[in-house]
Amino acid sequence: MPPWRDSLARGVPRSLRARLLGLLALTLAALLLLAGLLLGLPAASAGAWLAWLLAAVPLLALAGWAAGRMVAPIGDLAAAIEQQAADVREPPLPERGPLEARVMAQAFNRQRERIAGLLADQTRMLAAVSHDLRTPATRLRLRVEFVREDAELQRLMLRDLDEMDALLAEAMAFLAHDVRGEPRKLVDLGALLQSLCDDYADLGRPVGFAEPPPLRFRSVPTLFSAAGRELSFDGERKVRLHCRPNALRRAVNNLIDNALKYGHRADVQLDADAQRVRIGVLDRGPGIPPEELDRVLLPFYRIESSRQRSTGGMGLGLAIVKAVAEAHRGRVELSNRAEGGLAATLELPREA
Repeated sequence: MPPWRDSLARGVPRSLRARLLGLLALTLAALLLLAGLLLGLPAASAGAWLAWLLAAVPLLALAGWAAGRMVAPIGDLAAAIEQQAADVREPPLPERGPLEARVMAQAFNRQRERIAGLLADQTRMLAAVSHDLRTPATRLRLRVEFVREDAELQRLMLRDLDEMDALLAEAMAFLAHDVRGEPRKLVDLGALLQSLCDDYADLGRPVGFAEPPPLRFRSVPTLFSAAGRELSFDGERKVRLHCRPNALRRAVNNLIDNALKYGHRADVQLDADAQRVRIGVLDRGPGIPPEELDRVLLPFYRIESSRQRSTGGMGLGLAIVKAVAEAHRGRVELSNRAEGGLAATLELPREA
């Protein structure tokens, strides 16, 4: 591309509204100049030119309003796609606005319907396979009971069948787990997490809960104080969130179970600001290799070298946590702590 074209491309605004407004302004300026030439304004005084330009201000404002009205449906469509793209079961996008915006909304709705159909077919297939495998597994268990000659072989075969039953049970539970079927409620997260940690403590498990830290904020500058002062609220903080409490409890329960299995202790933390809520579960284990941090969130994915089947994990706990976070339009993040151990953070938006 020639240099002048590159410079021109950098100077062109990327916003469609700005481009339309600029085009309308240039067109209006050309029309005003042509009208002025026809009316003989070049020979008139500067005051006449100023009055002519001031008369064009309402026209420019009208052009800006019209440009905003033209591109508003496209902006609304982009915002709706960004908000609903993570869940194919959301209601279809409204098909309104100019023809181009309606066509884009229709194409997105059709694509999401096809994806939802494919996912539903895969889920039904996996659920059917998992269910059908339980029948031959039960028959095998009955036949193994008759293997009397070799007690050690019978023990090993029964252990493998127990493992198969556990895997099928977890697969069925994972496929049947519909987070979005639970209605939302306004929940005191501090009380929910404290009760969950108390249940573990009653069983003698090393699980602790840290209350949200003091709320710190800066005072608003006034006529009597030039600069805002750093203030803190040391009273009890109530962190409330519209969420699905049973699903959220299960997600935190899975994080605590992982911390106890591999880190031998779980420390639960809660913090929040105006935009989001963060629930952290920290352990003191070996952590996870950095290249595996994203993969362990996949269903049935396990790190063989450090997390054996003897621990009872089937690779679905973190996948359920991820599903719960996405159902609340949030995310789960895993990171290795500098002092050792793993930090699992469940981040949920306030408007979830």
